[in-house]
Amino acid sequence: MSDPVLDLFNHSIGVQSPWHVTSVEFSKENKRLDITVDYKDGTKCSASTAVDIRNPETRWCV
Repeated sequence: MSDPVLDLFNHSIGVQSPWHVTSVEFSKENKRLDITVDYKDGTKCSASTAVDIRNPETRWCV
């Protein structure tokens, strides 16, 4: 069963398979919206993999 909030964000920001929004967190106090995007298990990355310089452990296929 899918989560309607996650589905809304998938469509709103244009996330396409194999990617999908896994969580959305809003902090009114910090005026911050965090959207976590992941790819489906078993997805093969191309030779090009991006790394978030703010968090080197974060990687994604491009």
